[in-house]
Amino acid sequence: MLTILVSILASLISVVNPLGAVPLFISLTKDYTKKKGKLHSYTSVCTL
Repeated sequence: MLTILVSILASLISVVNPLGAVPLFISLTKDYTKKKGKLHSYTSVCTL
């Protein structure tokens, strides 16, 4: 069971590539206020 879970998680991380999405996220949210930026950061982490 653990082996299946690890393989699913590894495949999801390779498809989503969260580290590659960070520069895009920063460039899209650079003009947001601090409060709005925190809200979008929290939302993106929760959906991942």
